[in-house]
Formats: sequence, structure tokens, C-alpha cells
Amino acid sequence: AGNELLVTPNPVKDQLQLVITAAAADIANISVIDMSGRVLMQVKERIGAGNTTVVYPQAAHFPPGVYYVRLNIGEAVLTRRFNVIK
Repeated sequence: AGNELLVTPNPVKDQLQLVITAAAADIANISVIDMSGRVLMQVKERIGAGNTTVVYPQAAHFPPGVYYVRLNIGEAVLTRRFNVIK
């Protein structure tokens, strides 16, 4: 099985929740980027094999709009688009 990234719920209201499916335990680099390319958040997470859910309440401070979350894990780079509403 490969790596997967799911933003749930989307649109995001007060927190960003990611469900990360990883083939093997690893360290993931997670970035949130706005439409102008600015990095708003950058974190490292220890991810286990299988499903890991991580929640970021700091998304409550993002202005409404469209964003991208980028996950770097091992050799894989996954990007998902999400919307923030208030």
C-alpha cells in the first residue's frame, strides 16, 4: 500500500484534520501553503504505519480562502487542496 493524504472535513472551519495513511512508520513534513505560495505552517510529525490522524487548531487563524497542504514522507510528496470558511 502506498501513502495517502485526506483533509477532513473540507471545507475547514476551526481546525485542519489530516488522515495520513503510510506504508511504513516515518517522519512526515507537513506544510500549509496559501495561494500566493506563502508557507503558513510547517510541522514534523512522527507517523505510524497505517492510518494516523493529526489535528491542527492553528487553522482557525487562517483567513477564509483556498490553501494547499503538502506532505513529504519518505520519497513521496502528496498535495491536497482545501478551503477555509468562517
